[in-house]
Order: sequence, then structure tokens, then C-alpha cells
Amino acid sequence: MIHAFYSLSAAVALVSNVFLLSLLVSPDPLQPPVAQAALWPKPAYACHGHRTVQVSNEFRFDLPQDSHPRLVEGAARFRNRIFNSDFVSPVPMSAEDAKMEDRSQVGGGGALKLRSLVVDVEDRLGSIALGLGIDESYRLSIAYDEEPDSDFELDAEVCKQIAKEPFGPGFKGILKAKTIYVALHGLETFTQLVTNSAHDTAPSGTKEIAQTPLLIHDRPLFPHRGVLLDTSRNFLSMVSLYRTIDAMAMNKFNVFHWHIVDSPSFPIALDDQVGGSGGGGQDEDEADDYEYEDGSNGEHVYKDRTHTKIKATWTNNNNIPLSQLAAKGAFSEKMVYTKKDISEFVDYAMDRGIRVIPEVDMPGHAWSWSKAFPEITTCLDGFPSYSRFSAEPPSGQLNPVHPKTYQVIQGVYDQVLPLFKDKFVHGGADEVNFNCWNATKSVVDLMESKNIPRSKEGFDRVLDGFTERQHEMLRHAGKRPIVWEEPLLAHDLTTIKENKDTVIQVWTSAENIKKTVRQGYEVITGSADYWYMDCGFGDWLGNWTMGKSWCAYSDWQKAYSFNPLLGLNSKESKKVLGGEALLWGEQVDNTNLDTKLWPRASAVAEVLWSGNSEDSSSKLWDGRKQTKNTLRHIEALDRINEHRFRMEAEKILAEPLQPLWCVKNPGHCNWPILDTKPEDMEN
Repeated sequence: MIHAFYSLSAAVALVSNVFLLSLLVSPDPLQPPVAQAALWPKPAYACHGHRTVQVSNEFRFDLPQDSHPRLVEGAARFRNRIFNSDFVSPVPMSAEDAKMEDRSQVGGGGALKLRSLVVDVEDRLGSIALGLGIDESYRLSIAYDEEPDSDFELDAEVCKQIAKEPFGPGFKGILKAKTIYVALHGLETFTQLVTNSAHDTAPSGTKEIAQTPLLIHDRPLFPHRGVLLDTSRNFLSMVSLYRTIDAMAMNKFNVFHWHIVDSPSFPIALDDQVGGSGGGGQDEDEADDYEYEDGSNGEHVYKDRTHTKIKATWTNNNNIPLSQLAAKGAFSEKMVYTKKDISEFVDYAMDRGIRVIPEVDMPGHAWSWSKAFPEITTCLDGFPSYSRFSAEPPSGQLNPVHPKTYQVIQGVYDQVLPLFKDKFVHGGADEVNFNCWNATKSVVDLMESKNIPRSKEGFDRVLDGFTERQHEMLRHAGKRPIVWEEPLLAHDLTTIKENKDTVIQVWTSAENIKKTVRQGYEVITGSADYWYMDCGFGDWLGNWTMGKSWCAYSDWQKAYSFNPLLGLNSKESKKVLGGEALLWGEQVDNTNLDTKLWPRASAVAEVLWSGNSEDSSSKLWDGRKQTKNTLRHIEALDRINEHRFRMEAEKILAEPLQPLWCVKNPGHCNWPILDTKPEDMEN
């Protein structure tokens, strides 16, 4: 018998040649649908035996006294999910595992039953805040007593011992975690282990756990595991956003990147500002009468490479009608997010161990500001040739030299930032179009008066000044900025160079990940070639028969193959905080959100949690040079198929990956071994 450490799964391959064997053996439609635990994402380390145990109807989670409400409510939520679910996996256990599985203790009055899971949380009171870098490791055991100081990494000898471990009627389960948020991850894993029995010998409604005794030691590869949703291009309801959080928790994502404002709409309902803001003020009817001066008393600052500061001054005693941003910039009065909506959503996400990071994109992508404040925007809707001024319609950027621009931004931040409890805020700064500013008289006049050339170098100085002021606002509010890659890689900005704690989100190539970390910056990755979930559905521009997306579709296997650390040494790898599955909203709304995102984003989740390869010290695929099990997608297919149906049972409308026949007959829909292989076709 082979005992290796691997996650409990519907794995086709236990040894390297099982893939070939699975294609030569005929499917057996009469094979009993033995329940199994196809965990997603795959744990870091797991060992198991071959006995199925029943879960008692009186099962409970034993929590520490005085546990934080998030843990108490989370445990109740998971228990309800276990006992209210009618989910039965369509994926059968492998024939080899099914043959070894002992089901003698399931059904009947004398069955051994799991009656409780002891949840041991070191910080049960929740004093450790949810944030980047918390210890996310946990240990989960069922019917196995682990030594307190045992190694975190499990080897084959430990697995062999566990497979033979006897247990009697008093066996129990134990979950150990540092924080309440990590305990929620462990409870998700446990809940996935519990299945509805589909076996004839078990009474209807029987809950069981296969392949016990069980020991899981789990922790993620990356601390930032996110999903980006864009709610500006098409409005997404709060119901859809809540459902996305539920799905993210099932996949152990821990960051919701809310791209909430962009050019098409400004959907945040704000209050009018009375009496000005810390950034200064100016009466609306005086908007064109401002003047610029050198000196030390001004409010707005931008800086060139010689640190010559050019400042604008304005009064600090006016009101700002910020409510008009949504009133005039949202698609309708019903397509807005109130402060109450946002606050409750942030709490809902935190209850599931998920941080929410907002992004109000600027200074590009700003047409939606123009209806309320036309004086601070420029290059508006360059119809019919929007491409002169923006990457997509509608064009519009903030005016970086108008004092009121910063007054409005400060007013927006004063109301938006307190709604989000995380220390990070995304500042945007992608796709800033210098043609726009070069066509804006007030920008050009100021540059000429200060002898700043109308060149890329000159406009970099202007952008540098905007970025400095914006980041000052964020840091003053106790926030750490994240920006897209352009401020570092496409522009020469002193503000970015002098603040190495700025996090750079790289959305293009793996090569740009290298360039960024080698300059000393921490990186969030999400390559458009692999992790853009909106790509490949045809172009949305009218009057163009080509109908081709600018980026190619990534199926789950392509998304699964991405290695965020490719080509980095161990020191450089530590600068990669993680990554995100990104779903831009040009062709996404409430009707297709789930199918565009799931379960392909689940593939991203596993890469960020436990990698995609067993044949690498980093647990990440290192390219075709690996000669065995280079990608574990063969083994992962059956697990992600089951996970798709699991999400569907929880009302997540995840799309199918294969015909149902293939799901029910693992391995029989792989690429035919006697035909041309996909990689040969590529050549």
C-alpha cells in the first residue's frame, strides 16, 4: 500500500503512471458513489486513513469561553451549512481508495460518531486585527491525537502511522489556530470534509467524513489572496457583492479589492461638505480665478526632480456639494452604495476573514466626476475619437493644477476612507494619458510659466505632484497606498521613489514583477494573460466586426498554471505579497457575475494558497523543464469539479467545466494518450 502525504481528494493519480492507466480502464457506471473529501484549496500538508465515520446529529463546535462574536457566529453559520446542505458530490472516490475504505462504522445503532470539534483559538477574544501578515496557519485533526510540539511539515512516515491509527468510541476532532480569522479557514476545511452519504447502507440524511483518521497542517503561500470587482462600468447589487464574499470565503480568499469608482459612474452616495476640508477650499464661482505662487504657504503641492515646489493657494471656508457626485455621476438613484451599505458590507466580509480594500481610481478614468465638478475635469468624452485621451470611453481626467481638484479629493477621502477598516487603500493611477493634459490650457499655461517642458519628462513632473498630494492625504488618514504598475514602470515619479512602502500592483507581465521587486517594492500580481477573468468574451466596442477581445480567455487550467514567483530568487520572492483574480466590469453585471468568476477564480485561489505543483520547492510550477507532475491540474480537475458543485449547492452559480459524464468518470476525458498532445499542436 502506498502512503504519501497529499490532500484528501478525488485524485486520479497516486503514482506517476496512474494518468495512463486511467485512460485504459473502462468507466464503471455501477461503481458505488463513496463519499470523499475533495478539499479546495488543497491543504499544505495532509495525511489520512481509510475509515468513514458518521457525524452525530447532535454534533457541535466546542468553542473557548468568551470567544469573539465573529467566531461564535461563524461556528453557527458553518454548523447550519453542514446540516442544511443536501449536497452530494457527483465525483466518485477513486476505485483504489474506495476498495480500501472501511464503512463498517456508518449506519446502525453502534456506529462510531463524531460528536464535536474542539476549536482551540489562541486569540479567542479577537485582539489581533485582521490584516496583512497575520499568522494564517492552522491544524485540524479527526480521531488522531497529535503531539503538541510536532513538526508542521508532515512526511510519509507520519502519514503511514496515521493510516494505521486505531480509535474508539471517544474520538474527537480538534482545530487549532492563532486567530479567530484563521479558525474560520479551518472551519471551512472541516465543513468541506463533511458530506451527505450517498451509500445504500446509510440512512437518508446521514452526514459522514471519509478517510479518517485525519491530520491537516495548513497555511497559505501568500498573505494577499484577492478578488477585484469593478462596480463602476456596470452596477452590481449588494446581494451580488455579499454572494461574492460567501464564495471567496469558500475558496480562502482574504482580500476584496473594490474598484468602486471609474470613468463610467461614481456610485458612492456622499454627503455635502459644510465649511471646507483640511485640504483648503474655494468658492465654485471663483474656480477660474485661482493663481499659483512659489512659497511655503500654499496647500496644493507638486514637485519636480529638483524638488522645486509649485503651489496653489485657495481659501478654506466654502461648502462642497459632494452629494452631486453620485446624484449626477451614478447611473441612477437606485444604482448607488450608501455609507450604510458599505459599512455593513465591510463588517460582513470581516466576519468571514476577508479584508476590503477600496479603489477610487484617479487621476485618469475620471469622467464620472465631471457632471458634479466640470471645472476639475478635462478631456471629457472625446467622441468620436476617445482614444486620443483614454484607453476606453468615456475619456476624462482630473485637472492636476486646479486647486479645487484636491479640495474635492480630500472631501471624498474624508467620507470614504473611514468606512474601510483596512490599512491599505488603492490609489489607482493607471493609464494616465498625457495627450489629455497637453490639450488642457490651464495645465499647459502653468508648465510654460515654470519652464517645464511639454514632454513626457515634464508631464511626469505634473503627475508626480498629483501623486504626492494624493498619497499625503492617504498617509495622513493612516492608510498605506497601493498603485497600479504605471507610476513606477511607465513614469519617473519622485513620490514613488522616495516611498518604498508603496505597494505596486502589476497587471501586465511576469517580467514586470521582476522589475518591480528588484527595485525594492512589494508586489501584488494579477497578470492579464492569466488572471483577468473578463478576457476573451469578444470586444464590447460597437461598429467593429472583428469582435476580438484585447486579451485572451483564460480557462481554469491556464489560470492554474501561473507562477507569480517565476524567475525570482528567494529574497525577491518575499516581496511578492500575493495576487488577485480580476474581473473588470465592461461585460459583467448581476446576471453573469458568478459564471464569469467561478470556478475559474478558484484556480487562482489554490495557486495563492498551496501552489500548483508538487515537483518544486516553492510548490509553484517552474515551466516545462519539470519532468514529473509539472502541474497538478490532472489531480486538481476532480477536486475543482466537486468544488464547483459544492459552490452551486450554496447558491453560487459557478459554471460547469466539463460534461457531467466526465465529472462522474474521473480521468476519462483527459487528452487521449494515442493522439497528438496539446503542446505539440502549439508548435
